[in-house]
Amino acid sequence: MMDTPETILLIGASVRAAAWSARRAGLSPWCIDLFADADLERNAPVRRMPREEYPHGLIAAAREAPPGPFVYTGALENWPKVVKAIARDRPLWGNPPQVLRRVRDPLGLATTLRQAGVSCPLARDRLPTAEEPKRWLVKPRRSAGGVGIRFWKGEKLPRSFYLQEWVDGPSYAAVYLGLPNRAARLLGVTRQLIGEPWLDAKPFRYCGSIGPIALSAEMQNQLQRLGEVLTRSFGLLGLFGIDFIRCDETVWPVEVNPRYTASIEVLERATGRSFFTLNKCLFQAKASELTEDVIGAHSRVCGKAILFAKRDMEFGANGPWQIEFERKWDKSNEPDFGDIPHSGVSIRQGDPIFTVFGQANLEADCSKCLKNRVRQVARAL
Repeated sequence: MMDTPETILLIGASVRAAAWSARRAGLSPWCIDLFADADLERNAPVRRMPREEYPHGLIAAAREAPPGPFVYTGALENWPKVVKAIARDRPLWGNPPQVLRRVRDPLGLATTLRQAGVSCPLARDRLPTAEEPKRWLVKPRRSAGGVGIRFWKGEKLPRSFYLQEWVDGPSYAAVYLGLPNRAARLLGVTRQLIGEPWLDAKPFRYCGSIGPIALSAEMQNQLQRLGEVLTRSFGLLGLFGIDFIRCDETVWPVEVNPRYTASIEVLERATGRSFFTLNKCLFQAKASELTEDVIGAHSRVCGKAILFAKRDMEFGANGPWQIEFERKWDKSNEPDFGDIPHSGVSIRQGDPIFTVFGQANLEADCSKCLKNRVRQVARAL
């Protein structure tokens, strides 16, 4: 008789990618998010959380889920009190509230990194002086996916925002595993798609990832040291990510995401492995079963692109995405589309529609593959 897979509660704004990873790790996901999209609903129990009840409504909803540990995804790291309340009733496979409060404090993070000799943008909760850099970003303290970020134009700074020094360069994301001895394991790096016009994304909005990206020895050493500084300073445990700017072969970290990140599934597709397995071993105190590092050369580059609505629309029933309703999730069956809305759902201008996946042998070819697929599906919307 086969054992029943352990139930794992997944909560956050969108949990589809984490649910796929958990299933591949031999777990049974039970999900709560803002969308309860059609492809997620077909493959796992899921409850939609109304926007007006998010995130505090997650506390009561979590009590209705089956027993088992829970994992939060973006952007619940911005709400440590909600995480704390849910953790009273079930084990947490992730960073606890006290870690979230410290590592998500942008001014404290910048101070910690600079004291450790790590290059990072300046951060301010007040207006800059004339001697400081002239170009700044205004960023919400409870940030997620680039929403609400803009260039500062000299206006008064709202209390819920801060200023971060603008660093010019391409955007990347590094994924790590934080270990109990406060060591860090660098798992891989992806290039981020930010504010891409071909995806109808607003400026600074996260709209996809491509990877893994090959690193020079110098870049890998910088990223490894960065991860170690963060795990030693904040006690990060399990999967976490760092968004950074690459400027003149120097890593400039701009944000820490202390949980399963949006770019992880790209690395999972490229390597054929579930990173959720690492979290599973770590939080079940089976560190001896942790597998080797996955960073390095791979035979393919994978990508995801999130298409946004350029107008208010109603999602239609017919299109190439329907293929996902004809197959079940399994380890050898990777989707071409994800986060697929239910037919007839209203989508507001500027909101995400769904995710398109692609792969190739080279990064540039993977980007072309994603653009071609987006053009094809755009005609069906």
